Amino acid sequence: HPDGGAVKIVAMTAHAMVEERERCLALGMDEHLPKPIDPDLMVRKLRQVSGERGLADAALRPRPLRRAEAAEAAEPGGAAGAAAGLPPRLPGVDMTAGLWRCNGDAGLLRDLLVQFCRHNDDGAERIAAAVLEGRFDEAGFLAHKLKGGAANLGAHALAAALAAFEAGLARGEPALLPALVAPL
Repeated sequence: HPDGGAVKIVAMTAHAMVEERERCLALGMDEHLPKPIDPDLMVRKLRQVSGERGLADAALRPRPLRRAEAAEAAEPGGAAGAAAGLPPRLPGVDMTAGLWRCNGDAGLLRDLLVQFCRHNDDGAERIAAAVLEGRFDEAGFLAHKLKGGAANLGAHALAAALAAFEAGLARGEPALLPALVAPL
């Protein structure tokens, strides 16, 4: 580390349970952040582990967007969204949540949505194929990955359907899995 101090390690996992945070701390991490990303919590935790002095003000500019500001930025026909090529509404996507997680950067949200669609356009089919072929670990990995992206982008219904699928997989209920894949 440049200033001779210890490097701080913040774990970021898809698990928000207390047990996961405790496990990360027990493994030597300095802090834990659950996904989907909460910009305000992330800044608070980074300031906490750095003791503020180690976190340059420039690293926090622009400041984290408040939800009310994100809601305003997500208004249909908003200038920033239109300039970035972001549609005013997108079925299945909470634009306010997506913009909040992207700190109001409509261009970033648009790019992330395009990447998500490009890389996951066959996600449901790949999960279904893995289930039908008995490759449950692969199906779980694919669902978990897709769920994280969906949650970060504000696709709450998709993230919830994938969470239900993961829960069914964890319970060892393969007979129910095709029904849980259907909403995807």
